[in-house]
Amino acid sequence: MDHPYRHLELPCGAPFELKPSPGKGWGGFATRLIKRGEVILSEKPLFVIRKPWFLMEEDDVPASVRQLSPKQREQFKLLRNNASAHFPDMGLAFAQNNFYFTGPSHLGGAGDTCGCFLLMSRFNHSCLPNAAVPNSGGQGDKNGLVCCATKDIAAGEEITYCYNPEFEGKTRLERREALGFQFVCDCKACHLGTAFQRASDMRRRLIRGLMYLCDGEEINGSRTKWLITDSRMREAAENLDTTISSRFIYTHLIAFFLEEEGLLNEVQHAKLFAGMPLAAFFATESNVVIARLTVAQNTWWKKLCVACYLWGRGDAADLQLTAGLRKRRDWGIRSK
Repeated sequence: MDHPYRHLELPCGAPFELKPSPGKGWGGFATRLIKRGEVILSEKPLFVIRKPWFLMEEDDVPASVRQLSPKQREQFKLLRNNASAHFPDMGLAFAQNNFYFTGPSHLGGAGDTCGCFLLMSRFNHSCLPNAAVPNSGGQGDKNGLVCCATKDIAAGEEITYCYNPEFEGKTRLERREALGFQFVCDCKACHLGTAFQRASDMRRRLIRGLMYLCDGEEINGSRTKWLITDSRMREAAENLDTTISSRFIYTHLIAFFLEEEGLLNEVQHAKLFAGMPLAAFFATESNVVIARLTVAQNTWWKKLCVACYLWGRGDAADLQLTAGLRKRRDWGIRSK
């Protein structure tokens, strides 16, 4: 069948092909072994609209398409609604094939930017993906987006990434609701009633709660009362009074649960530890010794077991860290 997606131009030497994916329309499939950490696709946007999606006007997309070269316009016209029907208008085609950059634009200007990505948008979603597309907070390539393998991907295996960074802390039902029931994920974390799915829901709820205790807010910046039922712990978290020792333990618990879930990768590790290297913040010598011993362990379970020796211990740098975090919050800078 001569499907339009067969005419989308792939980069020379791309390690994947586009073809039908059962129950998902079309998707990207590895044509050879793709090693963990390998770049699968580096793509520049076909065009960008430098404003938040909720401020876009009816002519923004058509005006951008008119500025494309004839060849680029032909590529844009190849897009299909769920890989089948023609889109009724350009705005809907853009809505289903764009990535949203928050904060300073990666593409040469300040503010929020939406970019149209013809190939990156072909990769399907999974709650247990084998790839990642870091695209916010300055993590994306300054010229576009980069998709990297977070696990070894065998030839013939479908390439997937998670459409929503909040899903690491959401249960199966919450993820389905967030996706608007547009499609059903078939990963093992979504197979209703299985032992893994039940454990997955518990792990992800714990991850969400632990992140709240570290950040004092949800991943989207909001606050909630039901997630942390201990009002004392919740207020301490929201006031950024959580001790360094507690943060250290919570962060290692998150890493352990992410590993058990099959979600711990270089992107997650950087998000947890690169932005706030807690082991370096301790000032009390006995705490420093435990933190260093924790870091020296070779598995997350061993790291967690050692880190727990810090439970209930204050540190000489606690007040300094709290003051620094409050200043960052006042400046609008998030810790992760």
